[in-house]
Amino acid sequence: MWLCALAMMLWVPLESCTAAWTTTFVSKLSPPAETEERSRRVASWTLSGFWLCFMGSRLLVALFLQGVMPESAVDRAAYIAQSMLVARATLIVLTFFCLVWVLLIVFSSSRRLTIAVILLAGLTFGPFFPSLMGILLSHFPVEVHGRAVGILFGTASIGWTIVPMLVGRLAKRTSLQRSFLIIAGTTTLLLALVITHYVYARP
Repeated sequence: MWLCALAMMLWVPLESCTAAWTTTFVSKLSPPAETEERSRRVASWTLSGFWLCFMGSRLLVALFLQGVMPESAVDRAAYIAQSMLVARATLIVLTFFCLVWVLLIVFSSSRRLTIAVILLAGLTFGPFFPSLMGILLSHFPVEVHGRAVGILFGTASIGWTIVPMLVGRLAKRTSLQRSFLIIAGTTTLLLALVITHYVYARP
């Protein structure tokens, strides 16, 4: 339970900060000769593309990873255990790529590269939360699912509140790209956490 809650606390700043500052990242890398109107339009298109990729990857995962639950209790338990193992491994892969995207955003000096990375981030971000939610709920009976989800989002609120504030303060003192090193740090912690969860929860 608490591993999932801590993972969610570290995850939500990554998603929210990337979405919140996408237009700023893209606008600051606009060519000098480009008009302000076109710069804003490209930044807006990038943000829309981010959310479309985010939504699309989440829907595709939901559609193509549907399975048929076995009828017998023994087969059902084995099926659930295997599904959760795959979900935990998926979180490791997704988090690793998220860390790569964040570092590319931090050090990119090309608007095209930044736009491509943001779109790839949208594709990567989409399946994370459903996978984490599936892992969480697999550990509890249906009767306490509401309580488990409440604790998950309550813990996530800490990350939602604190990390973006720290990023904003550092951005004022240095630059927005450099401030995203905070996000790189929290994503590194998240990667360590999901690896720990994978190892700890393996049968």
